[in-house]
Amino acid sequence: MPEPVTVKGSQPQDIVIDQKNRKFYIADENIGPGGDGSHAAIIVIDMDTGAARRVLDGDRSTVPENVPITVDGNDLTVPGKDGKPSLIKVGCDGITMDARSEWVYFAPLSGRSLYRIKATDLGNEKLPAEELSARVERYSDKPNNGGLSIDYAGNIYLTAVETKSIGIIGADRKFRTYLSDPDMVWPDGITASPDGYMYVSASQVSAAAMFHGGKAENKTPYLIYRFKPIAAGYISR
Repeated sequence: MPEPVTVKGSQPQDIVIDQKNRKFYIADENIGPGGDGSHAAIIVIDMDTGAARRVLDGDRSTVPENVPITVDGNDLTVPGKDGKPSLIKVGCDGITMDARSEWVYFAPLSGRSLYRIKATDLGNEKLPAEELSARVERYSDKPNNGGLSIDYAGNIYLTAVETKSIGIIGADRKFRTYLSDPDMVWPDGITASPDGYMYVSASQVSAAAMFHGGKAENKTPYLIYRFKPIAAGYISR
C-alpha cells in the first residue's frame, strides 16, 4: 500500500472482511516510525480491483484522545521530541462490522468513544471527506481498548488493555466487563472461530522495554485465551 494510502508513521492493524460490499477495511493507528497517531485513518480496499483509499485521516473518530493508558497504576510513556516522558497515544486500532454488513464499528485505542459508520458510506468514493466525517456516529462509551469483535446478536467485544479483561457493549450501548484474568496482560487481538469460541492474545505490550527504561519485563509463556461469547461470533469480524 504505497503513499498516499499509507503515510509517515502508518501502522495498519486490524482488518474487517466485508464480502457483501466486496471491501476490506483496515485500521491504521499511525504510531509507526515517525507517527504520533495524529494521522490515524481507515484504509478501504476494493476486493475486486485492488484499488485502495485512505479515509477519515486525522478525523476526530480515528485520532487518539488526550487520555493516559494506565496499566498496574503506571501511565505508559515514551520519550518525547524534547527527550522528556510523553504519554503514548494510539489512534484507530480496533475495527469490526455487524452480521448484516451494515455498520462498521471502530475506535482509537486511546479514547473513551466507540464510533460507527455505514459500510455503504465508507465505501462511497464520491463522498467528500467532510461529508464522510459528518456521517460518523458516536456509538458508546468505552475504555482504552485494542481489538474489537462482534457476535450475531450485535454484542461488541473489546479487549480492555488496562484492566486485563474483555468487555462487552450490548444493544443498550453500555459497556460492562465480561471476563478478566490477572495473567491477561494487554489483551489485544480478538476473533471468532468455527469451534464456537472467541480467541484473544495476551500480548504483554505494556511490559515492553520502551516502557521500562529499556529493560523488557515480558515473560514467557505468551498466552492465548478463549471464551464462549453470548451469541455465536462472526468470523472475519
